[in-house]
Amino acid sequence: MQRAVFHGEGRITVEDAPIPQPGPGALLVQVHACAICGSDRGPWERGNSVTPGHETAGTVVAAGSDTSVATGSRGAVFLVAYCGQCTMCHAQSRGACLNKQGMIGFDRDGGFAEYVTVPERCFLPVHADLPLDAAALLLDATGTA
Repeated sequence: MQRAVFHGEGRITVEDAPIPQPGPGALLVQVHACAICGSDRGPWERGNSVTPGHETAGTVVAAGSDTSVATGSRGAVFLVAYCGQCTMCHAQSRGACLNKQGMIGFDRDGGFAEYVTVPERCFLPVHADLPLDAAALLLDATGTA
């Protein structure tokens, strides 16, 4: 697959990388759209050790064990890899998770690639009538609401 690499100082290259494999509880999403956001400016200026892209939408093409989302499902990816167990998650404030396992596109590989693996709980199914490029843009509104 190909992925964008942010080297810093405004330099971006497209490089080959192996297609990641989903582990237990994770999905492999084929990226159809990934929006660019003002918060991508930092990695663009400083560089990033992971693939950026935190407003991603696509189709599930593989699933690890302990998952229930079907291959072929369309959806968007919530950027916070939240625990689902803490008081903030139970209060529906998953973006403020007390035990988050990273932020997709910031310290976990994100959607500026052909494929990305994500925790199943971060995959938000979207209706077939919603174009995936629009689904990616909706993530900005939900993340800042």
